[in-house]
Amino acid sequence: MTIFTKPLRPDISAWIEQRVATGEHATPEDYVSMLVERDRDERSEEEKVADLRRLLADAEASGSSPLSLDELFAEAVQQTKAAGTYRE
Repeated sequence: MTIFTKPLRPDISAWIEQRVATGEHATPEDYVSMLVERDRDERSEEEKVADLRRLLADAEASGSSPLSLDELFAEAVQQTKAAGTYRE
């Protein structure tokens, strides 16, 4: 485990101590870890949204498909099953 020792502004330190005092977090380290995990998860979600936007832009740029909607869904199911990412 890496240990970081960084001075914090008094207002930030007081906020962390206040959050720990509520009993919601056992230690300042627990609170900071939770914030980092939340930030990582949010950024991960932002990356997923950005990926979806790129996919949509690519799809729009590629034009229309001769396949019906049912055929497109069937193809998508087949591809996700082959990739092991299919969820029912």
